[in-house]
Amino acid sequence: MNKKSLLNLLLCATIITFSISCPAQTFIKAMAGVDFAKMQGKPNPQNDLYKIYDKGYSVESLSFGLGVEHKLSEAFSMLLLTYYTNKNISAEFCENCIAQERGFAFSYYRTTLAPILTVKENWYVGLGSSMNLINKVNVVYKSKTRGASSENKLEYGSIFLVGFKYSNFTAELSYHRGFKMDEKVDNPRFLFEPVNSFGLHFGYKFKIMNKRKGGRVDCPKL
Repeated sequence: MNKKSLLNLLLCATIITFSISCPAQTFIKAMAGVDFAKMQGKPNPQNDLYKIYDKGYSVESLSFGLGVEHKLSEAFSMLLLTYYTNKNISAEFCENCIAQERGFAFSYYRTTLAPILTVKENWYVGLGSSMNLINKVNVVYKSKTRGASSENKLEYGSIFLVGFKYSNFTAELSYHRGFKMDEKVDNPRFLFEPVNSFGLHFGYKFKIMNKRKGGRVDCPKL
């Protein structure tokens, strides 16, 4: 792990520790929905090996999230959430030739830390940072078997979200913008631009800690 990644992890840990130490309500948040990603291969002047078939945010997949929301006041909270999805990307590996490859597949983990602000009754917005893991990109053949894979890739980005809450239920629309891909890959077919995506998720929050008057925090009564 390089110094920059270590500093990011330490910063996240510091913010989370500070949030947890404050007297506040804490929720476990579970989410499910769909993710629409925009995938692009990184230009390679030495060898144009493949072309990804993406008409703009057309790589659709189911997405699941699990995280912790720490409510610091009636209008403000901190959210730490990890999404998981599995991407299957169609691609052409060469023109005017018989190729057995038909695309790529990989698991994608997105971890987001964002402040959440309630702006009007049940509506809220959030803007935060993300550190994501692209787990071993595999070549997928026409026979649906998988071939060579790359090493894991770290990606850094930001996320903007807007949502509606009713009781403990939430409906949320998000946009993720990837800024940098931290990768060291010799094979040019595994080089990608940072991922951009839209997401639509529905969730439910389970309260695990109540706030008492005077700043004391206890677990909720069953």
